[in-house]
Formats: sequence, structure tokens, C-alpha cells
Amino acid sequence: MVEPGYMSSELWKDVLEKIEETTVSAQYDEPSDYGIDKEICAIYEKVSLILSRYKSGKLPKAFKVIPSLNNWEQLLALTRPAEWTPNATHQATKLFISTLSPKLASKFCHQVLLPKIQKDFDLNKKVNPHYYQALMLAISKPSAFFSGILLPLCADMRTTQRQAAIMGSVIKKMSIPVLYSAAALIKLTKLDFYGPRAIVMRTLIEKKYSLPQSALHSLVEFIETSSRCAENNTVIWQQLVLSVCVKYGADLSPLQKSAIIESARRLQHGIITSEIVASIEKTYSILS
Repeated sequence: MVEPGYMSSELWKDVLEKIEETTVSAQYDEPSDYGIDKEICAIYEKVSLILSRYKSGKLPKAFKVIPSLNNWEQLLALTRPAEWTPNATHQATKLFISTLSPKLASKFCHQVLLPKIQKDFDLNKKVNPHYYQALMLAISKPSAFFSGILLPLCADMRTTQRQAAIMGSVIKKMSIPVLYSAAALIKLTKLDFYGPRAIVMRTLIEKKYSLPQSALHSLVEFIETSSRCAENNTVIWQQLVLSVCVKYGADLSPLQKSAIIESARRLQHGIITSEIVASIEKTYSILS
């Protein structure tokens, strides 16, 4: 059989027809692997081999058509994403992020990109440059990035500060619409305080958005709630509170300012607590 990346036009047309037939009739036929025609399975097994060795060049045509098909998840699984090279993952992310809807792109991010990044970090304690570039591509569809990668990563208690810092560096470099970042912040404030989580939250705060009042209310509520646990008295917690005060102190109500000062004094830190109080008190003098 001809290699999937170098099919003649007639053979390629025949393959496309077979894929479309599989999409329509899979629910009626006797299932093979994933309910897909065996000939198609054989083609995608070859595609998986190509992607497991891929360094550069064009992707196989049989792979490039996957995002446009109804059963794209089944066909994608046949290519064994866990075995793709970082180079192939980068190119695949470019293809799927640009082609799929935000909801489906979120699935790709969560099922393919996130596990590969986590595995790479577990093995090498850093993120391959190709995966880093893939993250920057993913963030071009903010809802897919947040729901498929960032929020699941922050919800995972195994996530390290180093991983959070890497995600933070991606967020810093990319332009993200305020409403997506505000929604992500609100969701993060619903979780318990955790160092890596706070690093991501602080990164979003320091992008200097004009946050809606609902996001500011959630941040103040988060600070007040987390201050009631002595174990949260860490430099990361103090830095998060200070960032909120510096960036948004003037936008807070007197009641919210009092709540922050009380929270900061509840978890005392020699230097940073005084900076938090001074930052809040400065906003009173500006308004007077």
C-alpha cells in the first residue's frame, strides 16, 4: 500500500469516500476497531508510525483530514497520540486548534495535549519547546485552553509550582480577552488555596485587566476564606493578596478593603503584610 503521506489523487479520493462511509454507517455495521473499516484502520496505523518518528515536513493527508470528520476522536485515537513526537504534537495542535470549534478543541487539548505535557514534565522536569509552542497555539482559542488545559491542571493537586510557572509564562506572553481570564479567575477562586493555583491566579491578576466586579468580589471572598487556615500563611499567599491590592485596590469598596486588611493581619508576614496594608491605605488617601 502507498504511504499515507504520498497517496495518488485517485487513491486519496477512495480513502476519503471510505472514511465518510464509515462515519455514516458505523452505528449499523459489525464493528471492527472503533467501528471503523479495517482498511481505514490499516491506513491510520501507518499514520501513527509516521507521527511517532516525525521531525519535519508535511503531515500525512489522511491525518490532516481528521478534524473535518464527525468521528474525528475515533480516528485520532488510531494514530496513538501518546506516541507522537513533540514535533508532531506541535503540528497537530496547529491543525486541530485552527479547525475545530472551541468546544471540540477543548477536547483535543484535554485528551491529547495536556497528558503529553504532563508526561514530559514528569520525565524531564521541564517542557519541550515544541510542547511550549503548542500551548501558545492552544491559547489562541481561550475557552479551549482554559477548560481543556489550565483549569484541569490547576485542579490537580499533583501540579507543581514549576509547572504553574511554565503555564504562567505562556499566559504572560499571549493576549487573552478579559472575559475569559475573569471567568478563569472566578473558577479558580472556588477551589481551595494551593500554591501552584495561586501562582496562576497571580499571573492573570498582573495582566492588569479591567476586571468585572464579579471577579473582584470572588477574589476578595477567596482571600478572606483562605486566610482562616493557618497553613496558608505562605509567601505565595501574601504575594497574591499584595497583587490584588496593588492592581485593584482603588476598585474595591470600603468593605472589601477592610476584609482584605483583616485577612492580611490574620496571616501575618513581617514585611509583606505591612505592604498590603499600606497599599490599601494609599487608595483611601488618593480618593480623599
